[in-house]
Amino acid sequence: MTAGKPLAAPALILAAAFAFDFLRALIVPPGIWNIDEAYHFVDAINAARWLPFEMRAAFGQAGQPPERILGGTVMDPDLLFHWSGGLPFRGTTYYLYQAVPQLFLDGAPDSTRLLVARLASIALHLLTIAFTYHIARRLFPSERWPAIAGAALAAFVPSYSDMMSGVNVDGGAAAVGAMFIAALAGVIRGGSRWGTWTLFACGVLLGLGLKETFLPLFAVAAFSFWLMAERRVRVVAAVSSLALMIGALLWLRPFTEGGAAYWFDARWEYGHDAALVSRAETQTPLGKYALRVSPREFSDGVLQYLPETRVAELRGRTVTWGVWLRASSPAVVARPTLANQVKPGAPKMMVGRAWEFHAFTTRVDAGAQHLALILGSPEDGGTVEYDGAVVAADDYSLGAPPIFSDASATRGEWGGRPFVNLLLNPSAEASWPQVRQAYNLRPWNLNTRLNALLAWRRTLPAFAGLGRWLVANYWSAFGGLVPGLSPRQLIPFALLTAWAGFGLTLVGLEIFFRPMTVNNAARRGALMLLAAAFATWLIVLYRTDMTPNTANVIQWSVSRHAAAGLAATALLLALGILRPLNPRARRWMTAALILVLFAANIWILLGVQIPYYNCPTVPTDCLPTVH
Repeated sequence: MTAGKPLAAPALILAAAFAFDFLRALIVPPGIWNIDEAYHFVDAINAARWLPFEMRAAFGQAGQPPERILGGTVMDPDLLFHWSGGLPFRGTTYYLYQAVPQLFLDGAPDSTRLLVARLASIALHLLTIAFTYHIARRLFPSERWPAIAGAALAAFVPSYSDMMSGVNVDGGAAAVGAMFIAALAGVIRGGSRWGTWTLFACGVLLGLGLKETFLPLFAVAAFSFWLMAERRVRVVAAVSSLALMIGALLWLRPFTEGGAAYWFDARWEYGHDAALVSRAETQTPLGKYALRVSPREFSDGVLQYLPETRVAELRGRTVTWGVWLRASSPAVVARPTLANQVKPGAPKMMVGRAWEFHAFTTRVDAGAQHLALILGSPEDGGTVEYDGAVVAADDYSLGAPPIFSDASATRGEWGGRPFVNLLLNPSAEASWPQVRQAYNLRPWNLNTRLNALLAWRRTLPAFAGLGRWLVANYWSAFGGLVPGLSPRQLIPFALLTAWAGFGLTLVGLEIFFRPMTVNNAARRGALMLLAAAFATWLIVLYRTDMTPNTANVIQWSVSRHAAAGLAATALLLALGILRPLNPRARRWMTAALILVLFAANIWILLGVQIPYYNCPTVPTDCLPTVH
């Protein structure tokens, strides 16, 4: 890494990255061990056989022998289905790229074809590393160590080195994203117009054939052009864009009044919309609205979970709950229950057409973690309406309904004793805005995310742990149940992330408060990288899949959704890590970073994942840590 050999360091990083990726490609078994690899590989084979590019896949085959997943039998039409949703040409850029070497391997063993496909992905990883180095040298020509550190991060951050040595369309997104950001760096720094615009055009065309996670980079491109414009043009463009967005919202009217706030389907499945419960404006014992439940919409009924802080206060105590209810026609309904989940065989009760109040009491288990009021659905069709639901700590009279202070039903008297209702929106008077069904993007629904934010009183503790998980997912294994570093081993990386945040804060202070000390092109380049990382990691936050009723964050391969911004993220981290240090310390920090990351990769593969692959019992029994 001497001054006389400026390319020695990136060449060594590329060589080390290839050696490790190749080792991993040889070691990882075929089948289910690389997340989604089976169906990405099948799509590449389909493309090589000139089948229609309809994003066909081979889901549902986990646990079958590898030859069943990766062999010719996956071409059986009964095992394939059309991909629904997403871009019209989703993934075709990557699959056509993978199809080229497969055209020459017809009849070769599946193991050979898979190894070649993995090698093709490794080539994309090397391209990503090279572009990352190029971007830094283009944007910050006087700073060499951020370029080396950024290339090292793009090469050896475990989650991405894991992903880029398997067959996955996100590998294509990382490489094309780095190419596109390199083109934007050329726009900001000037230079060869032919080379810059050729990269830009290739990035646009190839990016449209990848996946939705690439699309935010087009907004980053618009932002980069905006940065290059004159001040007057920037003002006009900003005002026009704001007016256009406001006009679009007024014209499209994407929001409509939704169902009852805080009330959800009792059976919510991952990947489906967490729909609110319908409200009925009718004659009710309290207020104007009631919950309306039908078996067609809510076969297992509806529920509202109490915040966990409330549950902690109720452990070992007596609790009384009740609700007003009536049916459209006499029906058998599961009795209202206070429990942690829907349980089969719950006691039944007859419900008539007139409003009736039913109350119950129980002692909360001392070890209770979750608690929900579950309201059943009629068994024989029709609907049942609920109003004035109440959960109160202590033992209250079951012979008479409570008297609420007002329609909000938050407090009142029960049997002459004051009480506080632990439920939110118990009489369905409040509703939440919902995205109209035409705009409720599937399969990852907007309303589910919106409801998770609106239910912040319950979901905030789950969101609070999200930062820790993102650090673990980025610096450790690829995601899902694939094991990686233990919590203790992740502490240095968490501290490194915090240090990078401190350094980036210093960079931001220089950009916004000391603009005369920063080169214009360098300032614009840092802002472009910040926009690219921010835009792509927004998708990561979106795809953490919060379940608003159970207050759970489901993270499955989350950091890969920011693959299109891999280069920008790596360079921002490098800038943040090195900025607070003097020039001599930057050199040593870069060397230490490379060694630590490479060692972490070797340990994860040889010391953690191989025992997981070769586990003689259930693989999860051999996990030292599960994310």
